[in-house]
Amino acid sequence: MTLRSVLVMLALAGATFAGPEVTELKVDVVSVPEGCSTKSKNGDMLTMHYTGTLDNGNKFDS
Repeated sequence: MTLRSVLVMLALAGATFAGPEVTELKVDVVSVPEGCSTKSKNGDMLTMHYTGTLDNGNKFDS
C-alpha cells in the first residue's frame, strides 16, 4: 500500500466519525440601520463586524 492510499483511507475514516450532524442553524439580526437606501447587488464586496458565540456563551470567532 502506498502512503497516498493510507492517507486517503485515514481521511475517509475521519470524515465518517467527524461528529454529530448539525440539524439547526440560528441567525439573529441584532440591529438594522434606519433609512439605509444603499442595497447590495450581485458581485458587490461586503464587510461586516460579528462575534460568533456558542450556546454556552463562549466566543469562538470575532
